[in-house]
Amino acid sequence: MDARTVASYMAVVEAWAITRPIQAKLLGLPRRRFDEMRRYPQIFDDPVAEERARLIVDIDRRLAEVIPEAPYRREWLYHAQVPHLGMAYMDACMGPDIEQVKAAHEQLMTATDARIKAGIYWP
Repeated sequence: MDARTVASYMAVVEAWAITRPIQAKLLGLPRRRFDEMRRYPQIFDDPVAEERARLIVDIDRRLAEVIPEAPYRREWLYHAQVPHLGMAYMDACMGPDIEQVKAAHEQLMTATDARIKAGIYWP
């Protein structure tokens, strides 16, 4: 896995302030494999995890255009629904099927700023 991809992904999930088990789930990895990936990104080879990491980074970039604060982006993902999946974006991103992650990514990339703002969760 590309070390830059790992660094970008880790920067996003650290900014979101989510736990390590959730960070591993977002990549579809067991905790032990996730720890291995963090320690040795240059020898870690999992194309699906790498694709998931890139999708998560893209999702964060898109949300950052509308929601500047990372914790609010995280809350948006937990509460806003992917229209045709009937589940929260975060649930879709943690799902075992890469197709769910791609569907959530596609929905968010094509969403208007107004649609994203409508889903903002302010605690």
